[in-house]
Amino acid sequence: MGWELPAQLRPIHEQFKDDAPWPDPDEDDRLLRVRGWLDLADELRATAAQLDAGHDAVVRANAGRDVEAYKEKWESAQGVRQRLRDGAKAADLAALGTLMTVVLRVLWKALVVWALTMLLAGLVGAIVTTPAGGFWVTLRFYLTRRLFRSMLIEIRGNIGTVIARTLRDAMEYLLFTSAVPAVVAGIAAWDASRRTSGMASDDGARREVERVLGETPMGRAALAWAREHHVTILFQPPGENDGGLLGVYHDDYNVIEIYLRDGDTPEARAATLIHEINHARHRNTPDPTGMSREDYVEAAIREEAQGNIQAYRFTEQLEGIRGREIQDQYEELYEGTYNAAIQNARNERREAGGPPLTQTEEHRIGERAAAKAMYDALADPKRGSRYPQGYSEDWDYKRTPVQRVWQHIID
Repeated sequence: MGWELPAQLRPIHEQFKDDAPWPDPDEDDRLLRVRGWLDLADELRATAAQLDAGHDAVVRANAGRDVEAYKEKWESAQGVRQRLRDGAKAADLAALGTLMTVVLRVLWKALVVWALTMLLAGLVGAIVTTPAGGFWVTLRFYLTRRLFRSMLIEIRGNIGTVIARTLRDAMEYLLFTSAVPAVVAGIAAWDASRRTSGMASDDGARREVERVLGETPMGRAALAWAREHHVTILFQPPGENDGGLLGVYHDDYNVIEIYLRDGDTPEARAATLIHEINHARHRNTPDPTGMSREDYVEAAIREEAQGNIQAYRFTEQLEGIRGREIQDQYEELYEGTYNAAIQNARNERREAGGPPLTQTEEHRIGERAAAKAMYDALADPKRGSRYPQGYSEDWDYKRTPVQRVWQHIID
């Protein structure tokens, strides 16, 4: 089922159905296909992860030239693991193409309804208010037909250059990587699980991270907030272009991806999730369309620094509950700056002959200094930070006409 043409507009639409076709009301079916493609992609990634676990067990338990040859073949670009991952990416592309088709069809229907409504109102007004009603009727029919035709040409152009190309790329991806057998094999698994599965990710990693978050009040509150605000959280291997990212939040779709990298502990992934949930709490802010480049970059980096501080505080809370140290990438910078700032303030107060600092004053001084140090570390390209350039490019990208229109659509 989907969007049917309102009954009141069907008689007048008959006059324009050749110029303004009304697509079949199959939006719901197409969205089910989108979910099917996404489920298939998730199943392929999960299969690759399971095979990886078996591969690791074989490599650990054996040695020799044969094992090294097997390992090299497995990890090559032509190996089964990579083909499965390529197949998952192709399924993602197919889902995207199908979703874009639905969006454009719904937009087209909205334009048709709007134009027919305006025409109907104009016809009624012309017939009621003017003796020359026949002339105005003819003119409005002519202009509306021209409007329909111009809109349809533009929509067809979008379908030809965007939708068709996306789906064609997906199919070429499948054929090029020889992943078609993997897709065919995955269809059965998808068909069996599609009634119960959501946007599946690595369930083992999810359970581990949720267990860690559940140990602290801060972690439990973050999880509860994410569920209340319908944030989708995925635990997936990083893509080729994900660089050294530990995770990412997609404002457009309200989705968090936590990247699974070798050596990461559940505690580290939980801290990363705390950081990304902070981004989700500030969804679509700062807004580059209403800010200068400099203001946007500064505000975005401050949000990154705030997320790092939230991750640090979560780890500290977890350490207090467990009673032992936990590796934290932000601890040295935060605590070093915090303690140094308090010591300097104490010395200055003592030299000035003033009373000792209260605990509240010390905490405020330390927090302010640590927050500034966290921001300075992220805002300085000379210290290896990629955030200034990345957010500057993001400002350019999100101000393009296509992105601004898309944002209005999804909002």
